[in-house]
Amino acid sequence: MDMVQTEEVIIRRRDGKSFAIIPKTIPNSAFDVAGIKTQTTKKDILAAISKSRK
Repeated sequence: MDMVQTEEVIIRRRDGKSFAIIPKTIPNSAFDVAGIKTQTTKKDILAAISKSRK
């Protein structure tokens, strides 16, 4: 299976049917970011949102 990660692999069944497994690169989303550790609580976040809306 390591080969599948870098190049196309053909699988041939006993009945003669062939299937290609091709690696596909999935682009990362701009919103896919790592989280950070913080002491901020849910209450703090909701208070900041409420304050920004006033």
